[in-house]
Parts: sequence; C-alpha cells; structure tokens
Amino acid sequence: MSQYFEACVVPETAAAAIAQHLRVKTPGAVALAGALDPSIGTMDTTCTAAGPCSVRLKTAFGTKKMVASAAITAGVYVYGAASGKISAVANGNVAGIAREAATADGDVIEVMPINGIVQNQVTAYAANGALALTPGTATLTKAGVNAMTLAAPTVAQEGLILTVISQTANAHTITATGLLDDGVTGGSKTTATFAAFAGAAVTLMASNLKWAVVSLKAVTIS
Repeated sequence: MSQYFEACVVPETAAAAIAQHLRVKTPGAVALAGALDPSIGTMDTTCTAAGPCSVRLKTAFGTKKMVASAAITAGVYVYGAASGKISAVANGNVAGIAREAATADGDVIEVMPINGIVQNQVTAYAANGALALTPGTATLTKAGVNAMTLAAPTVAQEGLILTVISQTANAHTITATGLLDDGVTGGSKTTATFAAFAGAAVTLMASNLKWAVVSLKAVTIS
C-alpha cells in the first residue's frame, strides 16, 4: 500500500549501523550512498545497528549537516562521495553548496541542498592552459588560438558533463591524449579541433575514466 509523510524526518529501517549526517539510499533497507548514488537524505540520528532509524529527507526545508571526505572550501558546490560523504570533487551527483568549510575527512559541515542539477557554471579561458574538470560551460575567448589541455576524469567524476564553446573565429584545440571516445573506429582519440568560427562547440561526458563525445558542432575529433 502506498503512503506519504508530511514531515522532514521519516522512519526507515537501516541495513546496518550508520553514523549521523551521512547520505543514505534505498530501495530496501537504508544503506550508505556511494559517490554516484541518488540519496534520499541524511541520517537524522546515529543508528548503532541494523533496525529502525530516522532519515532527514533530501527534500526537507532548510540546510542540512553532511560529512566531508576531505577539505572543502565554503561556498563551493559539493558532490556525492564514497561511504555516504561529500566532497568538492565534481561529478554528476551534486549534493548542494557548502555553507562552511571542512578541514579534513570526517568534518561535519552545513550544506544547502540542491534538489536538481547544478546551475550552469561558465568559465572563460582567454589564454592557453588546462580546462578545469568542473560541470558547466567553458568558453574559449582568446584573440588568437586557444591551445587547451584536458586531463582524464577520476572515478569520482563519472557522469560529469563539460561543454566547450568557441567565442572567437579561431581554430582552437583541446588535447586530451588518448581520452576522447567519439564512437568512431580507430579507438580513443586525442585532439578536438574547432572550426575557425564563433559558435563551434563540443560536449563531453566523463565515462569510464575517459571523455565520451556527446555532441559536436563544427569540431573535428582526431
């Protein structure tokens, strides 16, 4: 029989002992959420063994306490991390915005949850260099050719989506040695070359420690 709760905290059954403020998931008995698992919320109080517990829902009003897996700067987006924790390492599973800093693994900090996708972040690159591995949009704005590099994503960044758009009429390049999977024979590719027109663009998704080419507009992969 279906049911619903008009409350911020709901009763659940834990699969094992779970500490307070850790991210948890279902279906079945509540368990720790992994880095990419969608969570239903955080443990409201520590559960010392398998059995009844209470969960503060992700959709509850207000901010929440969450457990950091490493140092986090106040004001940045935070994402799902292993063992029910959060980190500043970007992936496809945003948890919210840090309202205070964490200095080490295990610190409990205040987080403003985001029940949806991250607002698109736009980063402009007016000089050669490395593209940041953050979700959102990178714009290439150099008056000459932008020669950019792109590193391999980590396991924790699986699902991260990055769109790169040219805003100047130059044949910009992105070099990601052996990391571009475009679904074309020849294996993983190395270079994305933009046509010398504003509006050329490529969208990439972190997939299996490489970058899957999701879409191309006037960009050649080689």
